[in-house]
Amino acid sequence: MKKHMQWTMPVVTFFAIILFSLPLLAYTTKNVFVVVIDGLRNNEAFEDLDHDLIPHIWNDLRPYGTIYTEFYNDYLTTYTTPAHMAIVTGQWHAAPNLASAGTNDVRPEVPTIFEYFRYHTRKPKESCLVVTGKKNNIQLDWSLEPTYGPNYASLLFEGGNDADTYALLKTKVVAHHPNLILVNLKGVDEAGHTGDWAAYTGAIKKADELVYQIWTQLIQGDAFYANQTTMIVTSDHGRHDDAYGGFQEHGGMCHGCRHVMFLGIGPDTPQGQISTERRYLRDIASTVGEFLNFPTPFARGQIISGIFSQNPDPEIRVYRRNPRVKIFQGKVFVVWSQNDLTDTGNEHVFLMKKDAADVFFGNPIPIDSQNARWAFFPAVTANKDGLHVVWLDGRARDGIHDTWSVYYRKSMDYGSTWENEQLIAASTFESADPNSMEIVGEPEIISNELGELIITVRYKRGPNQNRRITSFRSADGGKKWVEITVKQDNLSPMQYNPIAMEGPKEASMVWIDMAQTPNKPTYYNWEVFFMRTMNSGTTWKDLNRLTNDTSYSYMPTLAWGGNKLITVWANRDVAGTPWKLRVRTSTNKGLSWGSALTIPTGASSAWQPAMVWNAARSEFFIAWIDYASGIPDLRSSTCKDGQNWTLPITINSQPNNVFRYKPHVASGDGLLYLVWEELVPGSGEWVIGVASLR
Repeated sequence: MKKHMQWTMPVVTFFAIILFSLPLLAYTTKNVFVVVIDGLRNNEAFEDLDHDLIPHIWNDLRPYGTIYTEFYNDYLTTYTTPAHMAIVTGQWHAAPNLASAGTNDVRPEVPTIFEYFRYHTRKPKESCLVVTGKKNNIQLDWSLEPTYGPNYASLLFEGGNDADTYALLKTKVVAHHPNLILVNLKGVDEAGHTGDWAAYTGAIKKADELVYQIWTQLIQGDAFYANQTTMIVTSDHGRHDDAYGGFQEHGGMCHGCRHVMFLGIGPDTPQGQISTERRYLRDIASTVGEFLNFPTPFARGQIISGIFSQNPDPEIRVYRRNPRVKIFQGKVFVVWSQNDLTDTGNEHVFLMKKDAADVFFGNPIPIDSQNARWAFFPAVTANKDGLHVVWLDGRARDGIHDTWSVYYRKSMDYGSTWENEQLIAASTFESADPNSMEIVGEPEIISNELGELIITVRYKRGPNQNRRITSFRSADGGKKWVEITVKQDNLSPMQYNPIAMEGPKEASMVWIDMAQTPNKPTYYNWEVFFMRTMNSGTTWKDLNRLTNDTSYSYMPTLAWGGNKLITVWANRDVAGTPWKLRVRTSTNKGLSWGSALTIPTGASSAWQPAMVWNAARSEFFIAWIDYASGIPDLRSSTCKDGQNWTLPITINSQPNNVFRYKPHVASGDGLLYLVWEELVPGSGEWVIGVASLR
């Protein structure tokens, strides 16, 4: 495990040039079609022993391709928008389900397969195509990641019913002959939501017929595509099992919602093969990259090697991600999550620690019990009661049904011995009433001398799709917890960032949520919000909307020091101009705020800010991901008052071109530490970078 870690202090020196992990094998495949049958429950597809609803897929296509019988959409809610984002990016997304109209710029944070393809082939926009029957997918053409973005977008067209979508697809394919295509057939999902079984099954038969026509007419019937094109057929999500509300709805955690079909067919794929290996929607992006010979550095899925006659790379790539750092009593603690090498979907939480005087960290310590398939998004804090770690956990709490929960673990001796895991918040599994579903999301944790506060979000399925941010407060060192609602609405709170303030009972938090765009009553975009507690989370108050414009506000962070509270966030307009860092200052602990200013980061994009008050130097320190060199790198700046920032400094000892991502910073005891994700050149794997900046 150590060979994947890269620790260098006090400054960071890594690699001199970025070398992507490119496929080594030459494939006959020169084009890829990804066909998504929206909302097809696998009960009516591969799990149906008769297969009479998909006769073409089962009888005419399957014998010439490979199917996976254990293929899943396996992250939080099972809705159209986040599922399609997972397909095209290779990462899970906790994004809202894009409404039929009015939501502005809900895009993935990491690149799509279309951007990767165009970036590395330099082919024109017409080389990539999205045709979607649903408005939920109208923003799959490019991502927010500044290295890629709108300059590498695909063509995107909105269809209608499945027949119209097919006709539009045919027109665009004949006109442009794109190399990489995604098509969404919405009919099955639309019919399922009516609750009409005959309409639902009829839509499945129609989708089956159109998939067959895509293969026989658009692919094999066209000399440009024939015998050199791979087609992947899947679904974005299923539908509730009959015991959990039935086929009319979806969005939950039951087997029917998660389990989807998968077929691969093409010149490089084994014929008539059935794989029972468990695989995931997020594996599709890396697989497409393998076929078309382009890297997918931000993807976190694995290559679906079973649909290659020549096994491309049996080794599972290791992805370490979401690092957090905490300093307490002269010790430095770093937590992160990483997938293991036994299953393509497993992920677990680890911690490393060291004394400030030590050069190296100790060996990684597993934090979760390893009973879950997933344990990720860890957060860490420390106080007089010990070291505290929380994470999002996907274990089957009843031994049967995987769910989503927040777990907590405490070490009174700061990392040497650990108490048993403790369940803090559990999702409410859907029942015969699907509106009863409530899913717990990614947690944060802060602490003071009076106890800990765990912050998480609950995704509620109901008439108004209510979500709420909740605080779990412990006043006895983590033995008992009380849940308190921070904020409730029917939108989509994300990226919440809590901090402790001056007094032992004071804490505050910023987050983003969808809010009405000024002067556009039917449009919504991401805006930054603030609340605070002055009694250790017993009550939260003083809601402030800190941004209110037509631009895109993202990734807010907070810091308290020098009798000032400041928040920084990334901002850009919806056209995709460079990201800028904006800042607002409060001199009364968030009751009111000064005007927004722009931090002078230069002409290139700057986003993903991480900030802390450095008491040793009486200044705010901020680090962010910067694109002045053309790829994501780390820069920093400082200020005393939240307004007058120093010129940016690159956190490198020499120029290099290594991708860096998701920084997090902590200070204390005269120390300042920064952690981040980093891509290892040539391997496609990600490690955790650490730097001491005192």
